[in-house]
Parts: sequence; structure tokens; C-alpha cells
Amino acid sequence: MRGFTEKSKRMKRQKQKHLTASELAFLIEHYPDTPNAVLAEQMGVSLWTIKSRVTKHRLRKSPEYISRQRSELAVKYDNGAHLNTPESRRKREQTMKERYGNDVLRVRWGLDPVSKNRHYRTEPRERLLQRNRLQRLGYIVDQETLTAYYTETTHRAPRLEKLKRGVKKGKMKSYYDFKPLSEKK
Repeated sequence: MRGFTEKSKRMKRQKQKHLTASELAFLIEHYPDTPNAVLAEQMGVSLWTIKSRVTKHRLRKSPEYISRQRSELAVKYDNGAHLNTPESRRKREQTMKERYGNDVLRVRWGLDPVSKNRHYRTEPRERLLQRNRLQRLGYIVDQETLTAYYTETTHRAPRLEKLKRGVKKGKMKSYYDFKPLSEKK
């Protein structure tokens, strides 16, 4: 098996394990009132084996087990009282854009984002792609002044260098001014 590690080989073998009739009877008897992780540990199989056999035989947890789990969660999370306030219901119904506005534009303008979400692209996609292409060719790109500097070893892009920044010609649009490295301040 080329490309597989020893761990993945063991996992593959473990997934293929067939349950015997006695193991299957044990699973059917204990599944309704026992957590899956405990069953998997007792039987010496993976959780995926338990889940696949449960699906195949259409087993269900008992209503008593489900209510017991829910009550444990309710105690853990302070009975969920904070989930039933009018403010929390209103927040659940709002979309992210309604709640925070257009955070991406705030980041582009240099303002702090309101949400805790990460906004990776703070510039237009076309400019990002053009910057990456220029850097691969050997240009030194200055993001603050939007200038691409070239040296003697740079594989230059003459068609792009002829265009002025912001001028669209066909499909090409230059986002950078091009200068030799000796002009860098």
C-alpha cells in the first residue's frame, strides 16, 4: 500500500472489522442506554463501526437516555435560560450582515471590523492576483505606494508596464506603477 502510513493501515483494518453475532446482540441490547464512546471501548471497535452498525440495523437511543442527556446539558449550561430571552431570539433571526453590516468594506477602508470573523481579503481579488504574479516574476511590490520595483534579474512584463495605474485596456488593468529599484526611496 503505497502512500499510507502505518496508522492509516491500522485504521483501515479496524474499519473493516465485522461484528460477530454475539457482539451484534451486545450492541443491540446496550445501545439504547449507553454512550457510543463507551460501547466502542467495551467492544474494541471504532466509533465509525458503531455508527455504521446502528444505521444498518436502525437502532435508536431510548427516550429516557435522551431526556437524561438533555437535562445534563441543561444543568451544564445553566438550564439554557439565556437562550429564551427576546434579545437572543432576535439575534438568532438576524443574519450576519444585518448584525454587523458590511465588515469587509470596513476592513478595506482601514477601520476595525465589528465582528469577530476573519476577513482575509482586504483588497480586490484582481489586484491580489496581479501582485502574486508580479512577485513570481521577481518584482518587489510596495503595498503602501502601490509600486512594483524591478531589477536586472526580473522577468519583466512589458505590456503591463506600458499601462498607467487604473487604466483598463482590454482585460488588463494595472494596479501598480513600475519603477527601477534604484528609484526606491
